[in-house]
Amino acid sequence: MEQKLKKDGTPDKRYKPKKLDNINPTLFEGRIKRYFEETDPLEWSVPSLCNYLQISKQMFKNMADHPDLASVHEYASNMIEADLFKNLKTMKNPTGAIFALKTMGYSDNRGVDLNAKISIEQVLKNTKLKA
Repeated sequence: MEQKLKKDGTPDKRYKPKKLDNINPTLFEGRIKRYFEETDPLEWSVPSLCNYLQISKQMFKNMADHPDLASVHEYASNMIEADLFKNLKTMKNPTGAIFALKTMGYSDNRGVDLNAKISIEQVLKNTKLKA
């Protein structure tokens, strides 16, 4: 739950957190697009976007299930994700991009599929070796 704090660090009882139902989807979409236009792509991230929109990360996550905001959530997530993938190709050390993608649901596939149905001919077809 979003919570605003007073200067002394105690919760501000007068603060009412934003609710998804009170958000105008058209205006919100405009603010998200403006974020991607005005912000350096190196700064694109979910926390940065949430800070720009003045919403919590949980609220951003909940947007995916809201009928009027799901497409806006998908657009923002795809923009951030596409930039992370671009960074994987261009960065000398892509550790940060890999970590960010893992927080977005990607995972390492370190297992071996013993049930894979592929023939030696199929493997050799894509290599320079001959059977």
